[in-house]
Amino acid sequence: MALKFTYDNRNNQFSPDEGTKAGIKTSFHDKRVGSDFNYTEYQAYINHYQPINGQWTVAVRADVKSIDGEAPFYAKPFIDLRGIPAMRYQGDEMGLAEVQVNYALDSRWTLLGFTGAGQVKDNSSQNTDEKIHQTYGGGFRYLVARQLGFKAGIDVAKGPDEWTTYIQFGSAW
Repeated sequence: MALKFTYDNRNNQFSPDEGTKAGIKTSFHDKRVGSDFNYTEYQAYINHYQPINGQWTVAVRADVKSIDGEAPFYAKPFIDLRGIPAMRYQGDEMGLAEVQVNYALDSRWTLLGFTGAGQVKDNSSQNTDEKIHQTYGGGFRYLVARQLGFKAGIDVAKGPDEWTTYIQFGSAW
């Protein structure tokens, strides 16, 4: 069972250039209602897109997640940034921030650069690694469907351990 509040005034669901999407969510997992585990998840996030002029757009993202109780390993919050494999860095609490700058070459092609950082904390005494993990990269988008404002492209990102390539359909967030 979950309680969720979302605000969304982005100009496009697929590939926004302007607006904000923000939300808070609390999910309850309890054996009394059919779950195998007893724990609660908390999340708050914001994605904001701000046009600077006709060619430049800056996008910022912040996300925090927390878990309370006896959650399975696959439900623990993890750093979800381009350049870091999913579930590589997990903990009971997670926070991240990312900035992306877009430059429109023309009406169809866009270049972009991004950087981000995230950190996880574990409430158990076994995990003492609370290092901030940073990523950076770049890519491009091509306007595939003009009437929908739908863009697709490729991002190349460098995380703490390796380079990674992503095929993106729409926004990365």
